Amino acid sequence: MLPRTIVIANNNMDTFSNTVFPDLHQNLSNTEYLTERAILTPQNSDVAIINHNIGESIQGVNSVEDEEEARLFPTTVRLCFFMTINKTQRQTLKKVGIFLPGPVFTHGQLYVA
Repeated sequence: MLPRTIVIANNNMDTFSNTVFPDLHQNLSNTEYLTERAILTPQNSDVAIINHNIGESIQGVNSVEDEEEARLFPTTVRLCFFMTINKTQRQTLKKVGIFLPGPVFTHGQLYVA
């Protein structure tokens, strides 16, 4: 069981995102702010949906909508607020949120961070 002080219990994605990325709109040009934090989740489908929703909330920011568009325009930068747990290996982050909407590991699987 996780301590209550580190759990956001209301299941509100805006509250969760704002906890990891407070004052995001004011810090969009601050590369240190953007690179030192992320929200992790096990499924790519969750990553795509939530990154899209956060991107939509930021005025004036265009994003790549799908993998085909990313192949056609390889120099386009894709904003990433959420990423899979595996993609964060060997990275150092100062502030991390972990979004676990379902089971992360199969029976007998062990993960060491």
